[in-house]
Amino acid sequence: MEIYVLGVVGSPRPKSNTSILVKEALDAAGKLPDVKTGIYTIANKKIAACIGCLQCISKRKCIIKDDFNDFYSKFMNADGIIIGAPVYAMSVPSKLKACIERLSNSIFARAISLQKFPRLCKVVGVITQGNRRYGGAEIVQQYLVDTFTALKCVVVSADFPDSYIGVGGCTYGDSEAGSIMKDQKAIELSRNLGIRVAEMARIIKSGLFQLKDQLPDEYFIELG
Repeated sequence: MEIYVLGVVGSPRPKSNTSILVKEALDAAGKLPDVKTGIYTIANKKIAACIGCLQCISKRKCIIKDDFNDFYSKFMNADGIIIGAPVYAMSVPSKLKACIERLSNSIFARAISLQKFPRLCKVVGVITQGNRRYGGAEIVQQYLVDTFTALKCVVVSADFPDSYIGVGGCTYGDSEAGSIMKDQKAIELSRNLGIRVAEMARIIKSGLFQLKDQLPDEYFIELG
C-alpha cells in the first residue's frame, strides 16, 4: 500500500538550513518500500494572515486568493507530514503561522458544516533549528506538536532518548545556508524522524483499510 509523505519547509528563506533537515528526513523516508515523497516550501509564496471571517464554513474553502489553497490541497493529500521551522522570536515564522492558522480554521469550519470533527490520523514529525542549542527550539516544537495534535493528527518523534517530541538542530551562531551540517546529530535525528513518520503512516493507513467497516465515519471524511 503506497503512502505519500510531504515535507513542509517553514522558512521564508529560499535556501535555508531548515530545508536541509527536512530534505534529509524525506530522503530517508523515501528509501522505504512504497513510500513517495514531496516537498512544499513557503519561501516566495504569497500567504496572507487569517482574518477570522469564517467564510470557509459556507464556501468550504478559504476565500483569500493566494497560495494557501495549494498548501491545503497538498496537506490533505498526504499520509505523513514532516514540518520544519526555524526559531523566530521564540515561535515559527509569521508566514508559516499564517499557513497553520488558516489550515486549522479551514478544517474547523468543515467540521462545523459536517457537525462532526474529522479524525485525520496524518502522521506528523516536527523539526526545528536555531542559532543556539537552548534558543527556543523545544518551545517551537511544542507549539507544532500541540497544533497538530488538536487537528487529530498523530505526532511521532525521532528516537528516544535524543528526541522527545521532535528534532532540534543548532547552527552554533552561523545563519548561513549549509551551516546546519555542523550539527551531525540533527542530521541523524532528521533521518530517523523521516523513517518513523513513513513507518507509522504505513501502519495507520493499513490499519484503517483493514478496520474500515468497524470504525466511525470520522476517520474517513474527505476534506479536499
